[in-house]
Amino acid sequence: MAGGNPRATAAVWIGLVAILTVPGGLALPRYTAVTLFQAVYAFPVPILLGLIAVVQARRAREALDRTLRRAGGERAAAWGRGLGLLGVCLGITAGLAVAFYWILVAFSH
Repeated sequence: MAGGNPRATAAVWIGLVAILTVPGGLALPRYTAVTLFQAVYAFPVPILLGLIAVVQARRAREALDRTLRRAGGERAAAWGRGLGLLGVCLGITAGLAVAFYWILVAFSH
């Protein structure tokens, strides 16, 4: 990836982890004793990780500007920002979906 810009590399990896925690949180009730309503606490994790990835990508771009693009990792910083934003969006969407499911179940009785 970005040999001279470790923040860009960190942004990509943190963004990937943010994206992968959403299916992990949704699979948790299927393979463990955790209910879907308890798994809702897993959805702030991709939001926070996504925000951290966006911050790391911003810092990587600042390093690029500081070194006149010699630090490398411009593409990795862009990917890290995109993956981080996708992680935030997926976390918010999954949290809202489970919240609306909870509302439907609560008012169906």
